[in-house]
Amino acid sequence: INSKNILKDNVLIKNKNYEMKVNEKHNPQKKRVSKFSLSSIFEKENLSIKDMNSDIDSDLNNEFSSSDLEKSWNKFINEKSKLGEQNIASILRLDKPKLKVNNLIKFKVPSKSIKNELESIKNDLLFFLSNDLKNQKLKIDFKLSEKTITKKAYTFEEKYKKLLEINPKIDNLKKEFGLD
Repeated sequence: INSKNILKDNVLIKNKNYEMKVNEKHNPQKKRVSKFSLSSIFEKENLSIKDMNSDIDSDLNNEFSSSDLEKSWNKFINEKSKLGEQNIASILRLDKPKLKVNNLIKFKVPSKSIKNELESIKNDLLFFLSNDLKNQKLKIDFKLSEKTITKKAYTFEEKYKKLLEINPKIDNLKKEFGLD
């Protein structure tokens, strides 16, 4: 018995390894399901997972407009303000969100540091907007705005050159009054 395999009721039992292998033939009997599993709940109520998923998709895929998005966006800003997160609230006020195709929301930010700040709250924002707009297929893209950076004049010479570009007659006044 030590090295022999015993075949009993279409089950192969190996004595040394204590392994069992069920016969590969199709078993026409219904599988027994534990009453403590999720499968038993679905079986009991004659629901299937696919039916539930399609219900969820249809319930949480509502159409919404840009104005609906802006209202929800402002609600989120107000919530952040109430929680004392004024920095995030002021960042979200910098621009209005733009609704694109396929539920994509575009939001322009002026700098990389602000983009990183928004990326850190992206999941909270998506969760709030998804629940408020009843649409689970939302996506947000934070885009750096392409504004040209103007160099500011800080030193006296830089300020003088800037004024000279605006009004060339300043040079005549400087020479006339002997200013340096």
